[in-house]
Amino acid sequence: MKMNTKSLVEAAILAALSTVIIIVSYYIPALLTIGAIAWSIPITLLTFKYDIKISILTLIVSLLISSAFITPVTAIAIAILYGLPALILGFCLRKKYPPFTTLISMSIAMFLSYVLTFKFSELITGKDILQEFLEIMKQAVNYSKSLALKHGGDQKAVEDTFSKLLNVDLVKMALPGAMVVAAVFGSFIDYYIVQIIFRKLNLKINEIKPVEYWYISNSTSYGIFFLTIASLIMLSAGVNNAEIISATVYAIFVFAFAVQGIALISWLFKKRGVPGKLVVVLDILILIMFSQILFFIGILDYIIDFRKINPSRGNKFPGE
Repeated sequence: MKMNTKSLVEAAILAALSTVIIIVSYYIPALLTIGAIAWSIPITLLTFKYDIKISILTLIVSLLISSAFITPVTAIAIAILYGLPALILGFCLRKKYPPFTTLISMSIAMFLSYVLTFKFSELITGKDILQEFLEIMKQAVNYSKSLALKHGGDQKAVEDTFSKLLNVDLVKMALPGAMVVAAVFGSFIDYYIVQIIFRKLNLKINEIKPVEYWYISNSTSYGIFFLTIASLIMLSAGVNNAEIISATVYAIFVFAFAVQGIALISWLFKKRGVPGKLVVVLDILILIMFSQILFFIGILDYIIDFRKINPSRGNKFPGE
């Protein structure tokens, strides 16, 4: 593997930067989320500018150094959780793949990172991470339940509400779908931050278009509908784990069209002159509070194409 002096120097500097970010994030938990995103940026940058091999080498060096200051297990877990998506993002940007392809590739990588992190933690600790999580959730729910009863809540209503929250089977069914949605959302955040930084560095990449121009293409919708029908057939046929698969596909289905719904809402906000930063805040609040309504709005927009931007309907994308 040939490396020029410039790439080696830059790799050494970015490895040191990554190491500092890991250590600071470890000892200051409040900075963990910011640190996790910031830590992966040097890896993405190296992959984009040079080669995936030098990025992997930098990743290994960074983890070896940081292992002297934090536990090696934590360092490896960080590498699994954030390293793989960072490598995939840098590779896709280097190859100039379309943003949609990059986001899907990153989402798959991030989802696999979640699964591998769970498995790695189980291997090291010998404990079932899911069961540990459910136990913590059970304690939190029971505490909330006692508070509700203490402050005069109707006992039957409280019992019914919290019994649903403590349904282990429901949690197990919902977890994969939640992980998929988290992977997609996390991939978007990483991509968006990286494109801002790359813009400051005058590095040209395929950038994500503004939210108001997002739409579900015909091919993507066909894939989602096919998965939905297939999962329903598996469910009716009594296939093993069909309930989990069906719940995961349903989460993808709802999330995809909810995003199309929020894109339409953003477009309406922009048309009425709402400032861009305020639109972002409103989008997040609406997505959290009204996801089911947004799903139906997204379905309606997919059918009617209010914004007239879907090229599958014979429209030209803005700017083309």
